[in-house]
Amino acid sequence: MTLASLDELLGAALALPKRRVDLPDAPQTPRPTLDTPLHADRDLPPFNRSAMDGWAFAHAHAVTTMPCVGRVDAGAHEAPHVPPATCVSIATGAAVPPSCDTVVPIECAQQQGEQVIFHEHPEAWTNVHRRGVDAAAGELLMPPGTRVGPAEIGLAAACGVTIPLPEARGTSTARVCTSGDEVVPVSCTPGPHAIRNSNAPMVRAILHEMDIATTHAHMPDTLDATIDAICPAADDALIVTTGGLSVGQRDHVPAALDALGVQWTLVGAAVKPGKPVRLGRLGDVAVICLPGNPVAALLMGTLLLHQIIAAMQGTPPLAWRSVPAAAPLALNPRRELVRVGRLVGGAVQVPAWQGSGDLAHTVGMEVLVRLPVGEGQLAVGTLVEVCPCV
Repeated sequence: MTLASLDELLGAALALPKRRVDLPDAPQTPRPTLDTPLHADRDLPPFNRSAMDGWAFAHAHAVTTMPCVGRVDAGAHEAPHVPPATCVSIATGAAVPPSCDTVVPIECAQQQGEQVIFHEHPEAWTNVHRRGVDAAAGELLMPPGTRVGPAEIGLAAACGVTIPLPEARGTSTARVCTSGDEVVPVSCTPGPHAIRNSNAPMVRAILHEMDIATTHAHMPDTLDATIDAICPAADDALIVTTGGLSVGQRDHVPAALDALGVQWTLVGAAVKPGKPVRLGRLGDVAVICLPGNPVAALLMGTLLLHQIIAAMQGTPPLAWRSVPAAAPLALNPRRELVRVGRLVGGAVQVPAWQGSGDLAHTVGMEVLVRLPVGEGQLAVGTLVEVCPCV
């Protein structure tokens, strides 16, 4: 399957159904600032977390063919025992078993019966979002005075703190549906392998800043419950989902939307983060399916929702401009990259990040940065494209 480029993805967003949405006359209220500091209430992430659907094993004992001795789903309370030279099937977001340190994506191996044949053996800790790498428990994440936007609202939610959403002054609505049995409400104390729902307030904040009111439903990991959660209301101009897009046994969003009659216009993009994104239409309702990883949901949500809602409101789409890079920027040989950035002295700084679960590095983002497919890295001063995200 050929994956869409970023330009094709943005073009497909413009081509989605355009229910006309109202544009209030009054200017949007400026973003508020944080009154009190925000500290991590536990390690972020709180466990070694799989960043991909695939197979987990111990790197030191890896061989080309290994028996699969079990499966780990996101939110599972107990991990199977994984002896040396064996592997387990693992879902994105699941806790990596204690004896494992490497995850190979599902497309880079082949299962034949109980045996898995691996086409590559990456370095140890590949595709594992390691416990505490984003922040340690008690670490200061946002000082008082931090401007609060969708990224900051999502990070606070991950730590159990609710920040009020910006007021949506329009009357048009969107239905936001989040997924995952491992995901619990912000007000709950999560178990050791569970996480709080940071995507719901974050994506809703993006929409509210564009004056689109929202409703929210969480989709349990069953097909029937997913269908029930997604069904739009009569006034909805958009359906926005996060997660549930992979090929795992509990990823039901594509099948649910198929059952509802969605016509897909784009499936998958050669963009990192954001590969599993989907766009479609349900009658005259636009359907935008975002990845479940928080940073991927934030970046793809910011790009795509701004693009489609601008078209609905009759305002200009995203405007990209070129600015020099303040430091060398690593490229990806297979996918375009989207990163957050901050403008300093006319150049763009891209903060270091630990992957698409690392919301902490997105605090204070001012622009989104797109980097072309390529080998190696771009030199200091190379012009890169950015667009505003505030």
